Amino acid sequence: MLQDSIQVPPPEEVMTDQSTDAIAPSEITPARFDDLQARVNQLERALQSQQARGNGTEEPSPPADILTENQHESMRINSHRSGDDGIRISLLQDGITSRFEAVQSFINGLGSDDDAEEICSAAADLYMLHQVTQQYPPRESASYDKIVDVISHMQRLLPDITTCLTLVGLYFQYFENCFRVLHRHTSLIKFRAVLDNSLSRAERDAWLPLLLSVISIASSLNTLPECNIPRLHGETDGIGAYQLIRNYLSLLTPRKWKEISNIQIAVLSLQFQKSCPFNDLESWLWSGNVLRRAMAAGVHDLRSTSGDIFRAEMNQRLWLTILETDLTFAVASSMPANCPIWQGPPPMSVNDEELQPGMTRSPRCKNIEEWTDGVCQYVLAQSHNDRMKAYSLVSSGATASYGTVLQHTRHLEQIIHDLPQFFRLGSPDEASNTPHRLLAQMELDLLLRRPLIACYAPFAAQMPTDDSFKEARIPWIQSCTFSACFQDLFDPKYPLMDLPRPEGLWDFYYRRYNWDIDQFFFANCLELQRLRRLDPGAADASSPEFFGHTLRSSAKVKGWTIEGIIKSIEEGIHPLMRRVGRPGSSLRDLVRWVAVLGSLKVSPACTRHAIKNELQSLIASLKHRFADQIDRPKAQSDPVRPDWDEKRKIRWLQRYLLQYEDDHDLDVQPPAMFSEYVMSTREVANP
Repeated sequence: MLQDSIQVPPPEEVMTDQSTDAIAPSEITPARFDDLQARVNQLERALQSQQARGNGTEEPSPPADILTENQHESMRINSHRSGDDGIRISLLQDGITSRFEAVQSFINGLGSDDDAEEICSAAADLYMLHQVTQQYPPRESASYDKIVDVISHMQRLLPDITTCLTLVGLYFQYFENCFRVLHRHTSLIKFRAVLDNSLSRAERDAWLPLLLSVISIASSLNTLPECNIPRLHGETDGIGAYQLIRNYLSLLTPRKWKEISNIQIAVLSLQFQKSCPFNDLESWLWSGNVLRRAMAAGVHDLRSTSGDIFRAEMNQRLWLTILETDLTFAVASSMPANCPIWQGPPPMSVNDEELQPGMTRSPRCKNIEEWTDGVCQYVLAQSHNDRMKAYSLVSSGATASYGTVLQHTRHLEQIIHDLPQFFRLGSPDEASNTPHRLLAQMELDLLLRRPLIACYAPFAAQMPTDDSFKEARIPWIQSCTFSACFQDLFDPKYPLMDLPRPEGLWDFYYRRYNWDIDQFFFANCLELQRLRRLDPGAADASSPEFFGHTLRSSAKVKGWTIEGIIKSIEEGIHPLMRRVGRPGSSLRDLVRWVAVLGSLKVSPACTRHAIKNELQSLIASLKHRFADQIDRPKAQSDPVRPDWDEKRKIRWLQRYLLQYEDDHDLDVQPPAMFSEYVMSTREVANP
């Protein structure tokens, strides 16, 4: 298990200096860019040098690069020195592999040596595997021009009453903890009325999209047989629930957008996006749209409720959910958060049955030590402004001062440290160890920890030779590793939960929390690279049975060592390997981290050979696993078109490894490209 191989720094590594002065690195080594970027940087430095000589000042230090990454697009945060008091954060597009010099050199040198034939073969194999295993977001489909037609189609998508109510119960059990949108008892009454056709047409048209949104989100868990409803996902007529909901929202008039039910539908569409392979940047843009719609509807203003206790509480819940969702997408896409500062009292820590429409006295807010339906959101509300202010220091366009950022990170660390025991994994309380409570505890921890990780990254990821950012580096790696260890909770290989379909939560975790997985690999691989530079003569690490999954998962290595970090990374790669082809998996992410790890397991002189061997081993293992999904035609004269010659194949592989954001062509098979392979099906392989 990954949590068995967490590396803890020795006591002498822990920083005790609490200085808040700004610290600047004495020397920052620039990342290696591709040829075009290198030329641009060279021109910039030449101009700066010429201006410096003209002004009689010293030439400024070169910029230092920092990278963050998510499952669907490659982002690079570039931090430029801005005086003595901070660094300038800007957002650029680039592959994360540029932070690892050996991998970048391998990519740039593809096809230039005597192994061009092997590389072309690997490219063809990898392209085939990508087509077999790639997961796609819901495709754009034909849309309706009238809401009445959308409502009619929504009605046809609904399953039977029993299945609907089962999924509604599943939704409230798993999803209404940190992100609260609906009131359980009021919603259940209305949903039953929708299914019984006992509502007026106006009420039905308001509640039917909500019901469809709820059951679609619940079905994404796939923990029960009732979750398997192909028509909800467009597998029957090509139009799924999500497409219909977005179609419905696009047809709303400005007056209709002021209705709270439509704001709730829009917020639920964001919850759906977090559980599917959507582009995080597009989700960030949509969350900003929803936030502004909510403000226009007065959701953020308690005065708009006219003293109605129930409505005021529901608006507070909804508004905080919108703010937390926007912050989540902002961190995942490395973009600024749109959300304003939280104002007013937090949503109450109460159970839904204690809150009813028309009530004249507010229920008593429970103590934070007592679990309620609203306690997770209550905890989030206490720290939202602190996390928002901290993240704003390092979001794109900000000038970040190391000392100022550390003041905020120390405060955020203390917030996490002070959480009650029943919020932590391994609580002796049996009720805390149910699947839905464990998921709520994990999500709360990740929501508190993500802005913290984002604050550490611009400094810690620079890994300067004098380790001047040590106070950020150590907790950054620890937080990233801790976040990734949650995957062990849902891995069917370690049956900790009694569920009809335990692999459903496993898939859900990787779809919803892929950013946290990437941060684990990025932080640990950078630390491994740092240790390699400090000890270039360290013995090579080899795991000949790595892709056979025979590495002992219980292996522990004391201290923060090269061997220990390699084992931690390998433990993280194992489930990615087993998950290829499953919902939420990404072959490109797996290939990237296998290549990076391969380059760091050996001495610098052997990296090219090591990367190639690791990739070939990975490809061979996957080809064996997916053999029944690949059919080679027995005879083909000239399977590859002239425009996909050796150079084009090599270029495709380079782009695949670099993971540029604009690689739309990687997901669409060009005619006859590598057509010696014919993909017969895209069935999900068993783990």
